Formats: sequence, structure tokens, C-alpha cells
Amino acid sequence: MLVYDEDTLERTRRLIEAEPAMRRGWAVYAAGMAARDADWLATARERVDTLRQRWRTHGGSKRFTLGNEVRQLAKEAQNLAFYARMTGSAQVEALVRGLIALIGEEESWTYQSGGGRQSDLWTADIGTYLSSAYEAVRASCAPEERERIEAALYIKAYLPLYGDWLHPADKIHALDTMGHNWWIVCVSAAGLLLLTLQHRVPHAEEALHTIAEGVREWFAYPGSVLQNKPPNFGPDGDYAETMGYLDYALGNFFVFEAAYRRRTGDSSLGQLPVLDKLPDVYLETIYAAADGGIGTFHFGDEGDRSKHAYVWLRLADLQRRGELLGLFAALKGDPSEAAEFAFYPEGLETLAPLSAGAESVAVFAHSGTAFVRWRSGMQQIVLAVRSGESWNHNHLDAGTFILTIDGQAFVDDSGHCAYSKPLYNQYYRQSAAHNVVLFEGAGQPPALIEEGTKFPGSIPDWIDLPGYKYVLADCAGPYSGLYRRFYRHFLCLDGAMVLVDDLHAERGGLFEGLLHLPEGLKIESGTAEPILSSTDGQRELHVMHPYPVHKQYVREKGYRNGYARGSGPEDVFPEADYVKIRSASADGRIKFVGVFLLPLADGGRLEVNRLADGVDGTEDPEERVNAGNPGNSKDPENPALSSGQSPDMQGLVLKSPEGGRIEIYVNNRADGRVMHDNAHAAFGALSTDALLSTLSYDAAGRLQRVSLHNGSYLKLGGRCLFSSLSKAAAVIDYRGGLSAHTSLAGEAWCHFALEAPAADVGAAAHAADESEGEQAAATDASEGAGSAEARAAGLRREACSGLWKRQMASGRSGFRLAFNRPVQPGVSPGESGRTGSDSHAHSEEREGLR
Repeated sequence: MLVYDEDTLERTRRLIEAEPAMRRGWAVYAAGMAARDADWLATARERVDTLRQRWRTHGGSKRFTLGNEVRQLAKEAQNLAFYARMTGSAQVEALVRGLIALIGEEESWTYQSGGGRQSDLWTADIGTYLSSAYEAVRASCAPEERERIEAALYIKAYLPLYGDWLHPADKIHALDTMGHNWWIVCVSAAGLLLLTLQHRVPHAEEALHTIAEGVREWFAYPGSVLQNKPPNFGPDGDYAETMGYLDYALGNFFVFEAAYRRRTGDSSLGQLPVLDKLPDVYLETIYAAADGGIGTFHFGDEGDRSKHAYVWLRLADLQRRGELLGLFAALKGDPSEAAEFAFYPEGLETLAPLSAGAESVAVFAHSGTAFVRWRSGMQQIVLAVRSGESWNHNHLDAGTFILTIDGQAFVDDSGHCAYSKPLYNQYYRQSAAHNVVLFEGAGQPPALIEEGTKFPGSIPDWIDLPGYKYVLADCAGPYSGLYRRFYRHFLCLDGAMVLVDDLHAERGGLFEGLLHLPEGLKIESGTAEPILSSTDGQRELHVMHPYPVHKQYVREKGYRNGYARGSGPEDVFPEADYVKIRSASADGRIKFVGVFLLPLADGGRLEVNRLADGVDGTEDPEERVNAGNPGNSKDPENPALSSGQSPDMQGLVLKSPEGGRIEIYVNNRADGRVMHDNAHAAFGALSTDALLSTLSYDAAGRLQRVSLHNGSYLKLGGRCLFSSLSKAAAVIDYRGGLSAHTSLAGEAWCHFALEAPAADVGAAAHAADESEGEQAAATDASEGAGSAEARAAGLRREACSGLWKRQMASGRSGFRLAFNRPVQPGVSPGESGRTGSDSHAHSEEREGLR
């Protein structure tokens, strides 16, 4: 036996005795199989006859409907055959033989013709199911039955599959002809059929070698430049298509691999390096759902994840990963079909697939996805971002994201519906169905669905620190011809997720940021600054857009994730409105800054205000920000232009109820708008060349943390806190000493100030700035707190600047120095640098935001 051999059957019996999940699953499964009888088979025949006649009468998609019914009956044959082997029921064996005979009456098992092929996914699945079923009942077949069944398997399944996909002289397909999943599904089926019919196949050993080596090539497929096809798998194990199609791609493979191992004794196909990495891919692409189960991120055509759940069981067994057993239990429940019983691991403890309260950033560079987990207000927040390519099952959604709060998706993706429905192409695959930014109503070119993406998006940078997580999504490539720049910066903080969109279109025009907020969407009117809110009755998300100042909110009709074929009412499309945040730019450049307010521990929320730079003293800062603000204008056809709204910097502050604050700055000069132009910009006490920077203060006004992204220096009150020759991302935390982390494209020397400046340095800086040399001379006699720890950690002090330098590694690296800071003389800790407008030389615009 190949699939249901005696060892597998005996192990299944042991597990039914030992494992409650197997025992429960078997009770339901056995009752269902025992209920099948001759009347059931007669009804199945009637359904097939009816569908066959409809196809002959109407043609078209009716062929697919017939094929789906035949494929499902083939799966039933496999399930019945396993039950017959487990129980020894001669009656059920006879039913299996009758079902195989019924399916064999089909003139062919190909239901999606085209391209000269003689086989398709239906051929492969029917061949796999019937091969397993026949193996289980072969001994009970009369000689003429064996001949008839084997002839059907050989002529209608093996020959077309091997001929189309593998035969050196006859094949019409390459590894990438039909995307990323067809080849492995079809060839794995051919492999199982060959092992079942080996006595019929000429040169069977050589054909088996061709199949096994071809499978290795598929897993290592490197992509194709001319066909715009990426490799099947990335270095981290992430698959080119959606997670649902990874399930499908591995389904027939694992059945073939198990049979191949038993027949040849060769276990190498189950030990391919990429298989070692797949468990972590599966476990990073899920979240703990609000109902206590597991949620999945339905980017693209996710499909019905339960259909090939036995893949997780086989991986759990091969890799001995109990978390995958926990994933199966959470998403599928108890075993309910033959492959799940056969692949259920023995001696493996079921582990939770997710760690409660885990905080992390997981990036899969190949697929262009990132998953961020952090805590806010005692609730788990998960952000999923997708850039990558668009083609076929990957929709026109580069740059989209999903945001969950305690397991409830508040910013969601529309997902997909059944492929045969008009809305699938008209809506679900289009950019408007996703959380992206349109320009003049357009998103990614629809042709990418057929042609693939020449310049895929990516996740080129990220930071993963407690209390501060950051992801950069480069989305420009998939929008070629529309945008020259499309970068999305995600800042994940306690109390907020901040999204900064840096956009440059080919010309001036109207930008529309899309947000799909399906849970109780509201647009609060009557204020100077409208607020989006979304609630599920227990949790609430508020969304504000401090920038651009001039914008309009427009509600549009959309749809939620539809029902996959066979999983629900396919013609029901759940409706959900979404929002367009509209603003125009005369020069094609714009920065959207959105603040997604998350719950805090006390149930409150952060207060959001724009900052206005009043350094020159020529006009009132609040008047400057508010001038011409159209508020919640209802005229969608005449949006105010946003270009020129800020000279150099856009600033905002997030204030906690306890008095702490985070200031966020976007440098408009740092977007490469003028060749050779320096990106240096100043805002109050801050000066930097970074595109994005933050300053975090506690309630007493003490500087706690600074960060910069794509910058080479950051100065506060004339004092340099960070400097490097290469543009870097850096986060410097002054609590309990100095913690410094960088993200660099290459190895580089970076300079750090061991101590944060005094809280009142902002005002002093504008009275009389000191040069770096003057500061260094003043501190040269005393290196200050932390100097001994810095030297012990290998840092070097530069006398000319007073900064400490260290060579930081390429990629993400960091260090921590623990030391105590002296209390400022004459200032009590509670008075140290209150952060009023006087000390920072800028003010907050409180009327417009709340």
C-alpha cells in the first residue's frame, strides 16, 4: 500500500484511542461514511448525469460545475476507501468500486481546456483521489474491474499529466507556465499515479526519477525575468502566491512524498530545506481572533483554508512542530477526512500557534509582506502590510494593510469572492477594493493581473524595539506610470499607529487615500477636522489625518470578503462602506499623515494636534496652520490644493492623558525633489535631514527617545544627538542609560550623544546657538555620565564633537549602556523642562484636532 498502508492504519487506530480530537473526529467521520449506501450512489449518479446534460446543452462554465462535482465525488471515494480499510467493510469497498466506475464514465477528466493542454487541476485532483482510493480496494477488485479502473487512471490521468508537464518530447509546460501552483499539483499527481500503476508505465523507474527531480526543481524555481515571474519561495520560506494557494500547492505533493518514501525508502523530498522554514511562515501569517479562534489575513485569493488543512498536519509531523497541530485545531477543528487521519502526528504535543501578547516584527522580503505585533492599552494590536507583486491570485493591492485590535479587524481588506462572479474582476481584484492610494481615480494598471509585475513592491526597512516598531513599504514599482514615489511609513506606538504616505505622481491632480473600515463606520462632522471612527460595539478605532490640511472625506460603497466556492452563499456579497480621503496637489507631491488612535490602558485616547513652527515670529503659528482650512467641505469635485501647505516640515504631537508626548516630524525637503539639494530642515529646536523623525518626552518634559528614518543627523537645540555618513534609521533611548539601534544598508560608523539635552534647550537654542566645537570644548574636561560604560562597550569618543562613535553592522544592530544620570543642579525632577510652547519654540494647533 502507498498511502493507507498497514502502519498508517495501525497508527490511526492508536491515535483514535489516545487523542480526544482524533476520537471525536473519527466518530463523526465514521457515522457519515457508514450512512453512504447504494441509494447515495444512485443519487450521485443522477447529479452527474444532470450536470453533464446541462454542460452539453449550455456549454461554457457548466463544464466547470460538472468538473467540481466529479472532483468532490473522487474525494468521497478516497474517504470511503480509507474507512473501508480501517473497518474491513466489504460493503463500503463495493461502494468505492461503484463510485470509481461512475467517475470513470466521464469521457475525460479535463475541465479547463485551452493552450493545447490535455490535463488540468481537475485531472490532477481526481487522479490523486482515485489513485489513493483504488490502492485501498485493489485487493477486492475482480480482474476485469482492475483492468477497467487502471486503464481509466492511466489514460485519463497519468498519460495527459505526464505528457503535458514532464515528458521531454511531448510536454507543453515549463515550471512557470500556469503560475506557481499548477505544476506541482499536476506533477505530484502524476507521481502518485505512476507509483500506483508502475507495472503499466513504460520505463517507470526513469519516469519516477524525472518526477522526483522535477519536484526538487519546482521548490528551487528561481523565477523568470521575461515572464515577470518571481521565485516560488524566498529565502525565508515565503511563497509567491497567497497562503491559501501554498496549502493547495503542497496538498498533492505531501501525498506523493509519503507514497514515494514508502515505495523507495528515500525521505529526501520531505527534507527539502524550504520545508524547514514553512512552519514559521504559517505561524506569522495568523492572529488571535476576537472569538477565541485564529484569524487569517485574506490578502488576494486566500480561498477556503480548511480544504487542505492536512498539509499543516504533515508539516507538523515532519518538523515536529506542535504549533502547527494547534493551528489545525484552531482553524479546522477535529480531523474529518482521510488525509487528516492519515497524516495526524503521533507523540506530538499540541501547542498554541500564537504566544499571548507577543510583540515582534516579521518581514518576508520575497512576498513583500510584514506583520507587526504590539500591545496598546492591554490589547493586542496586529498590523499586516502587503507590497510585493500583483499577478493572478495576488490582487492589485500593493501597499494595502490590515489592522486588528484584540482580534477584530478594524482596517480590513476586501479579500475575494468566487472567481466566476462578475464582482471578482470588477471589484475584488481592483485597487479600489484595498487600502491604497489612488490618483485621479486610478490604481495599479489592471493589465498586471495578466502580465505580472515588472517592478514588485518591497519591505526595504523595519525596526523592532519594545515600544517602537516601524515598517517601510516601497510601493512605487507596482504603480509604475502613475507614481514616481509611493512610500508608506508605518509607526507602531503605544496608543497609535501612524501612517505617513510619501507620494509623487507623474503630474498634479487628485489623490484618494482609501480606508476600508467595515465595523460601524462613521464620519464625524461639524468640527474643523473630521474624524473617522469604526466600532464593533466593544472596541472603537478613531482615525484622523492631520496632513494634508486641506482634504475631504467621501463615503463609497464596497464589499467585504465574499464566500469561496462551496463555503457559503456564493451570490451573497457582504456590503461595507469605505472612505476616500481626498486631497489635490498642483505639483503631484503630497504627504498623507494618518493617525489611528488605539486604546490606552486607562481606556482613554491620545490627543492629536498639529504643530506650527513660529521661530521667525512674523505671524501667529496657529493662524498660519488654520488659514484657509476648509474643514469638512462636502464638495468632492473641488478639493482645495494641498501643495505648498508647509515650507519644510509637517509636525504633529500625540499627547497622553498623563502628560507625556510624542512629536512626529515629516521633512518635505527629504523626498529628493531637487537634484543635489540638501535635505536639511529645521522646526523649532529640531534640525535634521531625515525624512521622518520623532521626539518622545515623559510627563515631566524629559526627553526619553529620539528616532530618525532616512537621515544622517538629528540635532536638538543645536546639540547633535546622532550622526552618520550614510543615511540610516536610528532609535536612541535615554531611559536608564543609552540604548541605540540602527538599520543600515551597509556597515557604517555612527556617532551618539550619551546624554539627552536639558529639557529647556529648545528655547536656549534660538537665543544663541552654540557650535558643535564650542559644546565639545565645554565638555572636554568631563566626559559625563556613561563614559566608562561606553568605553567598556567599545565606543570611541571624538573630542572635536563630544560624541561617541561605534561601527554599526549592516542591517539591524544595536547596543545598550546602563548607567545613572545625574539630577540637573537646581532643578527638581518634577520641574525638569516642562514642555510648554516657550521651551520648544513651536506651538500646537488645538482647535483643529482632538
